[in-house]
Amino acid sequence: MYLLNMEYLSRPQPVDNRVHTDITARTADGHTLAVQCKNRAGRSTVPSADMQKFVGAARIIGRMDAALFVATCNFNEAQAIADLSGVITVTATNWRHGAPQRA
Repeated sequence: MYLLNMEYLSRPQPVDNRVHTDITARTADGHTLAVQCKNRAGRSTVPSADMQKFVGAARIIGRMDAALFVATCNFNEAQAIADLSGVITVTATNWRHGAPQRA
């Protein structure tokens, strides 16, 4: 919900969403951003395959300057992939306790 509110308030400039992520935008200073949001109710972790697909879409195909993966569960093995590729991960727990932090 917070991301949706911030998207509305900041009014990012849309970018061609050829990377097939949930949100793609261009910041005021011209940087590109890709965001993937996953509601994984009933799962304890984000599958590594989900992170691999997002990294491929955001970093390799889309060549986005920044990438953010938000999930309702933990990342575990997927976190290592995120760390190697510079993807920022945020869990619902981290988000509820203040500013977004790395998972």
